[in-house]
Amino acid sequence: MFGRKVLATVAVGLVCLAACAPRAFLPDTTEVTEIIVTRSVSRTLHADVDFTEAGRSRIRQAGVRWANFTQGRVNLQIVFDLDFDDMIGLAEHMAEAHDAIIPVHSSMDIVSRLTTETGLDNGKLLLGATTHHENDAMVVRLVMDRIDPDDFETVVTHELGHVAGLPDLPTQDSVMSAASPAGARVKEFSADDAKLCRAFRYCL
Repeated sequence: MFGRKVLATVAVGLVCLAACAPRAFLPDTTEVTEIIVTRSVSRTLHADVDFTEAGRSRIRQAGVRWANFTQGRVNLQIVFDLDFDDMIGLAEHMAEAHDAIIPVHSSMDIVSRLTTETGLDNGKLLLGATTHHENDAMVVRLVMDRIDPDDFETVVTHELGHVAGLPDLPTQDSVMSAASPAGARVKEFSADDAKLCRAFRYCL
């Protein structure tokens, strides 16, 4: 009788070892995969035909820079098909809610009007550009006689970042910096630009 109890106990122990082995003796092979959800934006901007060929090239290149930086998630197509003889034509175009890139001059009334409407003081307008909503359109205004030619592409790249929905950065060493000294604009995207881009899920 005693021998049978011992054998029964041993048998139960062997069954337990077999059943418990996967949990007790095998390594955990579970992998946790982080799923990163990205977003994208695609807009067509209608630019003024008065831009020179050099200006057009730099504006297009600014769009390409965003496409490359975000691996195509920010897709800004720019066509030069606006021909405005006066501000009435611009108002009619904006009423159709088309995104636009408009060259203006600091001597024009539009600069003082922008100062009032956007709350930007003259010091900030010296940066050479503003981006804001007008009706349902996103309008980039480049104050041409306040932009250093060497800064032009970076200024446009900065403004196109606003078109994509990105805010200004407080630092002065980034494309999306709120302010930078004239003639010393940052030409490349910085680590802070990348961090901002990831926060808006345009970059991995």
